[in-house]
Amino acid sequence: IGIIAVGKVAVGDGACPEGCRDCLESCRFDAIELDGSGVKINERCTYCCRCVDACGEGVLAVESTGFRVLAGGKEGSTVMFGRECAAFAGDFEVLELIERLLAAYAERCRLRPGMQRKRERLGEVIARVGLEELLDEA
Repeated sequence: IGIIAVGKVAVGDGACPEGCRDCLESCRFDAIELDGSGVKINERCTYCCRCVDACGEGVLAVESTGFRVLAGGKEGSTVMFGRECAAFAGDFEVLELIERLLAAYAERCRLRPGMQRKRERLGEVIARVGLEELLDEA
């Protein structure tokens, strides 16, 4: 289970200096748009706040903080990327989500084929059952 600190970006009333594109250049997800009225944050935002760090004028600020939650990832000879359980969750939501995931995992995990004690990893259970179904059960 991966927990990543994130923040929602707020656009202030101030104006960007003429020709400033620092926030646009810092965003890897094309989540920032400039129009006649200023900076806009679109739906592609991943809440990483790199744009806030790049904005030297204080036009962008962190409005609220939370966590992105991923489950099922692993490293090693067979890499598996974690699946997103929540893009933006508050403190207690994260704890509840982890509790639900672990309870559903404990209920659904099986012994690995040919093993007498070794059980599936969380990512294997997610691949077999599906993340949505696992979360709905718990």
